[in-house]
Amino acid sequence: MLDSGPSSGRGEWDVSRAKGKYTLQIAVFYNTATFDKRKEAAEQYVEILREQGYSAYYRHEIVKSHVFVGDFDESDIVQMPDGRKRYGPRVEKFIAGNKEEFQYLHENGYLLKEVVPDGKAIAPQSYLVPVPRHERYNELAY
Repeated sequence: MLDSGPSSGRGEWDVSRAKGKYTLQIAVFYNTATFDKRKEAAEQYVEILREQGYSAYYRHEIVKSHVFVGDFDESDIVQMPDGRKRYGPRVEKFIAGNKEEFQYLHENGYLLKEVVPDGKAIAPQSYLVPVPRHERYNELAY
């Protein structure tokens, strides 16, 4: 279930209004014991990205706020012969144009790394999600 709307009246930047069929999720914000402004943080991040010329969007859910960037369509996802999917050249170029912001998924403004079984610390990659066109938001990566 989604919150009833944005806290600051910037509904025009909700991800459901994105022009593409897909968009790149680059950040998630959630409240903690010392941080309770997740909605405001997500909206401010979107505002900063828009000031830089990017198509950026947010989505508020019950406990998390997500930030997305870019407008992509079916041609931006390449189907591999083995059945896997990968980003097309336009998505790769878009990410490469601002790797610091767009390559990884940020949490509450930080790049958090996880230790994987081989002992390496890696940051989770950003990922394309289908743009929701109705009240129900489904957080599925392709």
